[in-house]
Amino acid sequence: MIRSIQAAQRLDSRGNPTVQVDLTIDRGKSTPSTFRALVPSGASTGAHEATELRDNKLSVYGGKGVETAVQKVEEVIAPALIKSGLRVDTDQKRIDALLKDLDNTKNKSKLGANAILGVSMACARAGVACLDIPLYEFLRQESGAKKLYVMPVPFFNVLNGGVHSGNKMAFQETMIAPVGVTSTLHIFPALMFCWCSVTGSSQFAPGAKYMVTDVLGLHAKGECLLSFWLVQENCPGRLPLQCHPSLR
Repeated sequence: MIRSIQAAQRLDSRGNPTVQVDLTIDRGKSTPSTFRALVPSGASTGAHEATELRDNKLSVYGGKGVETAVQKVEEVIAPALIKSGLRVDTDQKRIDALLKDLDNTKNKSKLGANAILGVSMACARAGVACLDIPLYEFLRQESGAKKLYVMPVPFFNVLNGGVHSGNKMAFQETMIAPVGVTSTLHIFPALMFCWCSVTGSSQFAPGAKYMVTDVLGLHAKGECLLSFWLVQENCPGRLPLQCHPSLR
């Protein structure tokens, strides 16, 4: 049973405000336990993404404050969720449905996606603790997936373009998906060798998140470079290219 829900404004890894949610539950005869979630926030925001609720007070964190979202958690979401009597160990779907109904907008603009997500994440963490199972297994069960958990394939962002890069490459990200690869430690040294071989340039500079800026300026040439590298590495079939087309 959920006993209390509190929220606060905290700074994320970029130094920007984000929502922190502390959810406390009763666990029978044991001492009440508190579970915390901090909402992630990306630098890129698509036109159709759910809306983060920001304060828009330019004098405070350049308008990025989230005290409004914190207020929504404590004054709107918390009373409704506690009153519902929903359990964190068995009712995650119903909890998320309640949060959506409380907002009742297409883009979460009434309560804010950051307020809703923070509460949902805290509930999930509490549910995991009650059932003593890994988070991935909890989410698999809640989703109704029939297959057992399989380790997802990590995507590596190796060429970067779009508005963040300062170059002319249209696609924001070109990634590789190392299907079946047992080690990725050699990826960037090998890519650097191919870059220099193809372009004759030593301007190979992994930046934030190990992104490489395409000095060629064209996405097509960037893909040709990667294709050449994959052939050199003898694994073109196991490292398919993936693109994140956040265009300029």
